[in-house]
Amino acid sequence: MIRADIQALRAASLAAVALLFTGQAALAASVFLAAPVSYPAPGKEPAAKMEFPSGATPISGSEIIAALSGHTAMLPGGFVEYYAPDGSLHGLAEGKHYSGHWEVRNGDFCTLLQDSDADVCSPVERRGDTLYWSVDGEPEASPVTIVAGNPQGLN
Repeated sequence: MIRADIQALRAASLAAVALLFTGQAALAASVFLAAPVSYPAPGKEPAAKMEFPSGATPISGSEIIAALSGHTAMLPGGFVEYYAPDGSLHGLAEGKHYSGHWEVRNGDFCTLLQDSDADVCSPVERRGDTLYWSVDGEPEASPVTIVAGNPQGLN
């Protein structure tokens, strides 16, 4: 027998004993509700669904590259990031420079910042001239304005 079968048999036995001694079917039913539940393995949990504004439409990986490569993003909170064609990322926040890498992976825009352990990936959608993606892994997409080139000379 496998472990799940043994646990189910044990739960059924306990329920029968509870019914025999107490005569309460509700107690017996409550024992059956305590059956083991299977959860995804760590790191395999389903991703939260991204929330995009009404009217925004998904763009493809090639459209993400065309929109970002060689251009600068004006992010919420005053962050500015330049996405170089070679995949490097150069940013500025509160007067401090930072760097990292960017890529499109499986149709999502992904960034990995310097000194970070994990990258952040997000689908990208567009409404008018504004792009939307999860800047820092939050389930709600943020509005991002794209400026042609590298006007702040980030490198």
